[in-house]
Amino acid sequence: MTIDLTIIGLNKIGVSIGLALKNHTQEIRRFGHDRENSKQKKALELGALDQTPGSIYDVIESADIIILSVPIDEIRETIETISPKLKPGVVIMDTSPLKISILKMMDDILPEDSYFISFHPTLNPKYFSESSMDLDYAHDDLFKNSFIIITNS
Repeated sequence: MTIDLTIIGLNKIGVSIGLALKNHTQEIRRFGHDRENSKQKKALELGALDQTPGSIYDVIESADIIILSVPIDEIRETIETISPKLKPGVVIMDTSPLKISILKMMDDILPEDSYFISFHPTLNPKYFSESSMDLDYAHDDLFKNSFIIITNS
């Protein structure tokens, strides 16, 4: 069974997740969306994604897992936009550094038949000196030799 994974927000973190999964395309189909079409095109060129359909609804309707890698001030709007079209049983994973306030927000917005996990990927020490979040700084090993902190409500 192939898992449909959607990454919303094609920055350094989102694109690096897609790159890290590029050797698992028989198990995972990688979709992506960003408000900036140029980021979608660049992520495809890098091989971080398999598809970037134009509409956010096109990338979330069949998604088994959605990874949010959007700026903190866009999280609520993004979730409110996609909530009505989410597949039952979808798992939404958020990469933002805020945890408690985002968890409370999700309880108010998400449908009951979805699951929310907040996680914080730490970086491979090799990339500590790179401070930019631009997708040009995405790496397939950005999270290698690091920890991922996972929380839920």
